[in-house]
Amino acid sequence: MPGDSKRWVALASQFPATLNSETESCKLRDGETPEAWGMDVDHPGYLAVGSKPTGTDRIIKTYTVGAATYTWYYDRLWLISGTSLLYGYPEYTAAYLPHDVPLDFKEDAQAIVTFFPFLQKEMFVAKSTGGYIMPNAISREGGFRHGDINPALGVATAAQAQELDGVAYISTSAGFFMWDSQGVVEISQAFRSLFSRFAADTLKRDEAKRRIVGNTFVYDPATKSFFDFSQSGFRFTTRTLQSKNSKEAAEKPFSVDKIGLFFNNTTQGDHSITYQIRRDEDWEDPETLQISWSDAGRTWMEWPTTNAYDARNYQLRITSMTPGLQIKSINVLADVLSQTEQSWSQ
Repeated sequence: MPGDSKRWVALASQFPATLNSETESCKLRDGETPEAWGMDVDHPGYLAVGSKPTGTDRIIKTYTVGAATYTWYYDRLWLISGTSLLYGYPEYTAAYLPHDVPLDFKEDAQAIVTFFPFLQKEMFVAKSTGGYIMPNAISREGGFRHGDINPALGVATAAQAQELDGVAYISTSAGFFMWDSQGVVEISQAFRSLFSRFAADTLKRDEAKRRIVGNTFVYDPATKSFFDFSQSGFRFTTRTLQSKNSKEAAEKPFSVDKIGLFFNNTTQGDHSITYQIRRDEDWEDPETLQISWSDAGRTWMEWPTTNAYDARNYQLRITSMTPGLQIKSINVLADVLSQTEQSWSQ
């Protein structure tokens, strides 16, 4: 056998894992997954079946003056007028008193779609053709200007842009972006090949846990984690295990004798897990593991792998799991190289 002895290796233990479909699965870190959906994102440290959290719109104060409804930001009235943004003198609400000439966004003929404060004192303004920053929008002196248009940040509807904790989040047909104090970042860069699932989504806020909630995903800024809720059911796919000597480029064949789980049973009932393994090529036939409540105090289960044989790659995916079961880690007993020799390409 290639390795010195069999040892337990963690395939996955950092949950819930963020989506990363663009990095080779053998180079993913623990806490990343090439494909997963329907995970519980409210209990860090566990892999479990869950539903998408509920999001809400940000609260926007408005005033109706005459026939127009103005938005109240930075202590003054604002109003979209085609390609221009009108703004009144600070503190006036009973009447609209123009502070300056309207601020024009006339790089093209497209109308302004939405605008809102971000970065503590700036304003984000978006058209269908791009987004802008309006610096120092908090100023009471007026005389506002805006930066150049960023074509990547165009939105078709106001619901595709959201603010949370001073950061602007933008969901377009081409990508999911954030604009913070460091500039514009494409969050979807890590899962571009799957992005069609999440394109041009409506964005809301999870106020309690400070997350961005779309119709098809959840993004957690605190952990920089993106979770897929675009598909029905549940799936979790591990990274790919390889046995590789750091001094050699070629992967070494190895075998997996057993699979083991640390878990919690939160419902005092029977549970089942349906999973598949992949050794080098195609996914093998599904197998189902039964976990009986008669083993009430059990938090570890191990079982032999079907048809164990040598391969250069080993991967596991769970395709269904009963609610109430929480997995703390997925492990395999394998003759991979030791931790000092093994390369996970962290």
